[in-house]
Amino acid sequence: MLGGAHTELLRSLLPDVLAALEKLLGADEELATEALEVLDEFLEADPAAVTPHLRPLLDLCLQVGGDAGRGDAVRARALATVAFVAQRCPKALLRGGLLPPLLGGLLGPLCAAPPPGRPDPEDEEDEEGGEAEGCGGSSPRHAAAQALDALAQALPPEKLLPPLLPLLEPLLGSPQPPARKGGLLALGALAEGCGELLHRRYLEPVLRVLRGGLGDPQGPVRGAAACALRRLADCLQPEVATLAGEMLPTALAALEGPGVREAPAKAWYILESLLECLGEAVGPFLPSVLSVVLGVLDPPGSARSLELALSTLSTLASGAGEQLRPHAGPILAALSPLLRPGPPDTRARRLQALEVLGALGPGAGPRLIPALELGLELALEEDEPEGRRVLYGLAAAAAAALGADLGPLLPRVVPVLLGALRRPPAPAAAAAPDSFLLFDDVDDDASEGAEPMEEEEELVEVEVGGAYVQELEEACEALGEVAEHCGAAFLPYVEPSLEAVLELLEFPQAGVREAAYGSLGCLCLGLGPGAAAEPDPGRLP
Repeated sequence: MLGGAHTELLRSLLPDVLAALEKLLGADEELATEALEVLDEFLEADPAAVTPHLRPLLDLCLQVGGDAGRGDAVRARALATVAFVAQRCPKALLRGGLLPPLLGGLLGPLCAAPPPGRPDPEDEEDEEGGEAEGCGGSSPRHAAAQALDALAQALPPEKLLPPLLPLLEPLLGSPQPPARKGGLLALGALAEGCGELLHRRYLEPVLRVLRGGLGDPQGPVRGAAACALRRLADCLQPEVATLAGEMLPTALAALEGPGVREAPAKAWYILESLLECLGEAVGPFLPSVLSVVLGVLDPPGSARSLELALSTLSTLASGAGEQLRPHAGPILAALSPLLRPGPPDTRARRLQALEVLGALGPGAGPRLIPALELGLELALEEDEPEGRRVLYGLAAAAAAALGADLGPLLPRVVPVLLGALRRPPAPAAAAAPDSFLLFDDVDDDASEGAEPMEEEEELVEVEVGGAYVQELEEACEALGEVAEHCGAAFLPYVEPSLEAVLELLEFPQAGVREAAYGSLGCLCLGLGPGAAAEPDPGRLP
């Protein structure tokens, strides 16, 4: 790949490349979708070579991304290049005065209404079980949200919010549902990079907008508000938990009654988002929530309603923790029929039920042993990450609940955990990455965005993000739980566990390093004075 020594050559080639792409877009859209990747190659090779031509490059990508007459694939591909520009050339966007038109160009696809007489594909997908509003998929709307997220992470929030918030204000108050939906998705996209400033300076307006979105008469707008709430939850705590408590009765009301088994996916997604924000504060609402969820599980409803109810129950169990122990009996009774052997199409349902058991933790008591055995069976019969992820949660929960009494299963469990820590990463994907009222003015005196990182030659290109990193974190945390709570039963596995964990202490992703250090601490605790203790029958609830 060409590097910095060829900056002038790359710079001279780019105008011709842009002209050729423009012609190709008019002749063969499918081929142009692939050809647009050449712009990412220029950005990867030498951002300095692209900077003088950044305006025409962005003009082309935004024009394609905002053209409703084009196919979704080419529009999303063009907007993905905009996201890459944000990652590689943040300072150039500020110096060249390109940020305001760039933000306007991204808000267009975010807020676009579907063509007359044709429903929004995202709304249709959501009703059938697809991703919630703007939180997944590869549509132009999602690609625009990703580009805005990249901007929020690459630019100082004091530089991004002043030009963006005045653009959002009329959208959020618009009489048009697609505009309100797009404004909420844009707000959620700011969470990763601008969450702290939003909490510090714009908390009340943000909460007011989320409250209005969650109570909007239009379902797609409520779904977008739930998506924004979920993304902003961490940076808006504890105030967002109060908001979630206010809105939860309304969300439950939408699911109560005889129609709960046919309730749209969006209604369940909103409830789950509120429960996630509430966390341990869900206590006062437990009877009402369980009444709705268990009403679908016992007797079992349709496959889709079971999937939605189990997902909600898992989120509830993760947040409520020990508060669910008094309700463990009805929950376990409702889950038991779902764990029985069945045809292959019941595998996903059984994994979901096992995930709920893992989230219940000590509340599941001795049932964690047969659940863990079933989790091992499902994880080993198909080599896919979902089954392993459920197994990790079950192993951690069983170790915390049963301690050394888990010893007989360790020869089967620990090799799976260690195998996950040593599993090679997946090959890298060929495609490129994927105003509120009363807002106060923000001081513009802030530092510029960070310099792009220097390009380093790589002999092997691998994917070190996404599902692979998440699995590493979860397996590492589960291994730590098992090591800490199983005492002497874990001693035969200490040496290979230390070897595997120590190798992760310098992993590129901070989340994996954090999990490795935590697991290392758990290994040390497991080797403490209590490691030689005999199994304690009293640990069984």
